[in-house]
Amino acid sequence: GGNLEARREMSLAAMFAGISLAISGVCAGHAAAYSFTVTVPHGVGCALALPYVMEMNAPACASRLVSVAEAAGVKVEGASQMENIYNAVSAVRRLMENVKSPLSLKDIGIKEADLDHMAEKMLTVKRLLVRNPKTLTEEDAKILMRRMYVGEQLPLSEYKI
Repeated sequence: GGNLEARREMSLAAMFAGISLAISGVCAGHAAAYSFTVTVPHGVGCALALPYVMEMNAPACASRLVSVAEAAGVKVEGASQMENIYNAVSAVRRLMENVKSPLSLKDIGIKEADLDHMAEKMLTVKRLLVRNPKTLTEEDAKILMRRMYVGEQLPLSEYKI
């Protein structure tokens, strides 16, 4: 209990786990994290996956993501649904930046050559994927891993609902 850095890291991991559980319903983000959390705490992995899973799932749960924007303090009145979803993802990314959480798989030392294997591994966690708002294909999982590796938010023009 006396190691303040370890306590801080565990607190962050627990908070990120709670955020990912509340927003994603323990689905694709949680499944994705299983493919790489040997290198970071599982909660940090879930948090890392969260903004990318939000983008990917947007067509299947747009109104829920607008609620996330509202909860994050985004003024949703007068904005399009896509703008609100974009702003929800931006708010999650800002939170991650503020607490110095990694935003890409590169940040935690994952090699690009491992992405396809990680996508395959993610798809084996069926008990979590069954709850995902969008049914994921192998191609979806590979795209998700590539997006997480690059670590950048999609431009608003690429959001799909």
